[in-house]
Amino acid sequence: MQMSENKIKKELTSKSCCKDEVDVIKGLDKLTVKTFDDLEDLQKQVLFVFTQTYINLFESLPKAVIPNKDYSPPLLVKDIQVLDETYLI
Repeated sequence: MQMSENKIKKELTSKSCCKDEVDVIKGLDKLTVKTFDDLEDLQKQVLFVFTQTYINLFESLPKAVIPNKDYSPPLLVKDIQVLDETYLI
């Protein structure tokens, strides 16, 4: 392990770079994964509510009902706006 770290440090320091600083961060070797049964009751409730809320975000809305889509507009015999002298400016 020590030998590989020294090798990595040599490779990083030998590259031409703008900085002369090298940051080496050691990570975790083991990762602990909890199952759903290992969680506390409050954590289970929060996880369940979060999941339900997230799923409901993507449900589609019901289609809007247009009540007059099958009816045609009435025929205009005279232009009412000109007769009443009301103009949209």
